[in-house]
Amino acid sequence: MSDAQSTRTTGNHAPLMAPESRMPFYEGMAFGLSYPTLVCRLKVRPGDQLSLSTLDRGMRGFIDPSSLIEAPGESGSGSVKALMERLNYWQAALQKSYNIPVFGDCHVRVKEEAPDSAGVFGALCAMPYAQVDASRAALQWVVAALNYFHHHPDEAGGKPEALEQALTAIEPALRRAGLQGTNALHFFEAAHLLNIPATRLNADICAVGTGIHSRWLASSITDRTGFLGVTLARSKFASAAILAQFGLPVPRHVRVRNEEEAVKAAETLAWPVVVKPEDRDQGEGVYPALGSEERVRFAFRESRRVAENILVEKHHPGEDYRLTVLEGRVVKVMHRRPATAYGDGTKTVIQLAEDLQQERRHQEAYRRTGKKRIELDAEALGLLEEQGLTPDSVPDSGMAVRLRGKSNISSGGSHELVPLEAIHPDNQSGAGDPYRPIAESGSGGHRSDHSRYRCALAQQRRCAVRGQCPTPDRLPGHARTLPAYPASAGGPGSRDPAASDRHPGTARRGGFAHIAGTGAPARLQWRER
Repeated sequence: MSDAQSTRTTGNHAPLMAPESRMPFYEGMAFGLSYPTLVCRLKVRPGDQLSLSTLDRGMRGFIDPSSLIEAPGESGSGSVKALMERLNYWQAALQKSYNIPVFGDCHVRVKEEAPDSAGVFGALCAMPYAQVDASRAALQWVVAALNYFHHHPDEAGGKPEALEQALTAIEPALRRAGLQGTNALHFFEAAHLLNIPATRLNADICAVGTGIHSRWLASSITDRTGFLGVTLARSKFASAAILAQFGLPVPRHVRVRNEEEAVKAAETLAWPVVVKPEDRDQGEGVYPALGSEERVRFAFRESRRVAENILVEKHHPGEDYRLTVLEGRVVKVMHRRPATAYGDGTKTVIQLAEDLQQERRHQEAYRRTGKKRIELDAEALGLLEEQGLTPDSVPDSGMAVRLRGKSNISSGGSHELVPLEAIHPDNQSGAGDPYRPIAESGSGGHRSDHSRYRCALAQQRRCAVRGQCPTPDRLPGHARTLPAYPASAGGPGSRDPAASDRHPGTARRGGFAHIAGTGAPARLQWRER
């Protein structure tokens, strides 16, 4: 932050704290910290009016962290230590909101137990950092913000213009330093909580642990992730072909090169359809549930902006469940839903969309990327038209208004963790076994995009979580003709008869489907009830 900006934020008041211009950055660990360390020396004037709770309230107007540290004290040298801990906490929280991995406590030294004649304490604060320019910019902004709210407590909780302009000025530096994607920061945080050293090697790769036992990660791909698995997972066309060979039902799709081929494919597959890039993830360029030629043409043009190879695929309506499999075992299930606003009988669709975008998770994403997740763009306008709405419509109270067709978190979708005990055993075993030859040869037992199995059948009906599987005539032809092992035979089709009692709902509409056997070819079985 420049001197001019600092003056605008503090006015003519003596600052609460004033850092020295020289800030040493140590690439190694110092002062007992477990991360690279920056050292900031400051002159601090706590005075009698210092209120740490007021400072926190002011900072939360800009940064919405999940928790706060305790204030050790609000008077004398104790208040200086508490203030330095606040300084470290908020500069780290600001950087994390831009996907910069800064974790850990600070080390504080107060030079004098009693202030000088002007009431000034000398203090040293050693704190962790991840990237020099980003940490320097964040620290300077937080110092200016704390100074401002100390002298203007009545504005705490708002967003003073001077501070907002100063934050906007440093956003490019913060975004450049941020980790790519949404997974990496979570891995850093988990390593910190487990007291495992984590180091950022470059913009995309980090190392968790040290020496020969360390693991290198690029998002959720590790140094043990196999080349074949990654290659397959990054090609939707190849993935579907392999999964079909193992007996899993997959939607029909066609590669297309232009709009005319896309429309022809949609007519052949029968509406509705999905248009998607073959090799992108996080829902980028995906447009589901398209029911008209106009929307297919639009979706093709938009998908072609991000990828060369485009697929048109048969759309199967249903709930979206994402199963994460580790070493053949389901470890997490998420129920994902597309971005949806709910009417209150008074607000227009435009206002509802703006309110949804203001949610913390969407604002944090906007801060990191500079792109809004929720806005009335061409995709949203097309969905509104299908629902018989316009941006100026006022939906009835409780009415669901779909603003996105896909449920990816990066597209504004929401998710809810599903307890593993709520998942039927057939779906748990079926999620791990059918693609194990792919996963074990390709992902080293780590999470693979093939675990986006979504229970396979969930794309046709709600069968992942105590739901009903489709009737046999709804299954793809190759799966429908497979024979079933009798349960009494003790073969791959046998199962604990008490399981249906523990998990009611799975067998209440005709039967259930599961995978019989492992290896090639695995077989999808249908068992009548």
